[in-house]
This record gives sequence, structure tokens and C-alpha cells, in this order.
Amino acid sequence: MSGGGFGSLDSMNKTLANNRNLLKKKRGFDILKENFSRSKKVRIYKYKKASKQYLTDLGEKVRHQGKVRRVKIVIAIILIFSLIGFGFYSIMQQPVESQIEKVAKAKYFTTKTYAIEKSMILKVDYFSHGQKAVETKYLNGLKHQNSESWYPSGEQFRSAVYWKDTLINEVYFYPNGDTLKNFTSTYTDSVNYVRLIDRKNNKIYSFYFSDGQILPTGYFVK
Repeated sequence: MSGGGFGSLDSMNKTLANNRNLLKKKRGFDILKENFSRSKKVRIYKYKKASKQYLTDLGEKVRHQGKVRRVKIVIAIILIFSLIGFGFYSIMQQPVESQIEKVAKAKYFTTKTYAIEKSMILKVDYFSHGQKAVETKYLNGLKHQNSESWYPSGEQFRSAVYWKDTLINEVYFYPNGDTLKNFTSTYTDSVNYVRLIDRKNNKIYSFYFSDGQILPTGYFVK
């Protein structure tokens, strides 16, 4: 019995020793916590102190960039308003001029069209008293080759040449046949007032015309 008791005590001592060893071992949570703490490194940044000259240069650079940006903004605003103003002017002017020309031609001219050849016609406008005002050749709806116009009294006013709606050349004349020098060409849809002084015959001609064609309204000779 005494031998059996000794064996039991020895077994108990070993069990207690094993338990103590188990208690000394780290738990899984403690291991993860320790590993996480080790992996979390703190970075320390060291900045070089900026010199006074560097700060001065940096401030100048920032001010220059701001000035350039403001200039670009001002230029962009000017361009935008210029485009808006030009578009508004064109919208306001074009319909008025086109309407004047349309009404004037419908009221004071009789138009006739003659076939010349395939795809080409001759369009003639006549004054109310029967005299030719203008005759122009058209190819597929485009002014092509000759275009001639006259004063209401029958003398030639203009001679022009077109190539598929593009004006190549034009010449204007006094009623006496002399060439009008430095006579300003005009846009197709505009109506213009002209005052001609014929010093050779001591006469003054004043009238409106559009697209190289004299409008009888307001036509005066002194």
C-alpha cells in the first residue's frame, strides 16, 4: 500500500508540473496581439527647414501663376462676349436687309426665266416700264458666267463674271459709259445707297442698289 501511495504522489506531481508548463505557454490571442504590435511600425518624417530665399521664390511663383490665370480668364470672357455680340448683330441685321431686298425686288421688278441649254438658264429682271434691270446666267441654280445690269434709263451699270456662284470680276459704269473707279463691292443681301457725281455731264445720280442691281425706288437725277 505504501508503494501504491508513492506512485500516486509521483503521478500527481507530474500532472501539476504539466499544468504549470501549459499556463506558461502563450495563448493564440496573445500571440496575434504581439505580432500585430510588432508589425505596426511608426514612421517618423524629417523635413528640411525651408530657407528664406526658397520661400521668397515660391511666393513669387505662386503670384505669377495667379496673374497668368487671371489674364487667361479675362481673355476668355472678352472672346465669349465678342462672339455673342457678333452673332447677335448678324441675327438682327441679316433678316432686315434680306426683307428689304425681297420686298423691293417683288414690288419693282418683273422676273422672267429663259432656258439656254441643259442645266443652264438666263434669269432677267425688268423694271416696271419694261427696261431690263439685270440678266444673269445660272448653272444648276448657281450664278455662272455673265451678269449684266442697267440704269433705269437704259445705260449699263455693271458687268460681272461668276463661276458657280463665286464672283470672279466686276466693273461699274457711269451712265455716260466711263468706268467707276474704286467702287466698293457689296454683300449679296445688303441694300446700299449710292450718290454718283458725273462731272463730265454735270449731273448727280442717287439711288439704292443690291447685288449689283439698281432699285428704282429713290432713284434721282439732278
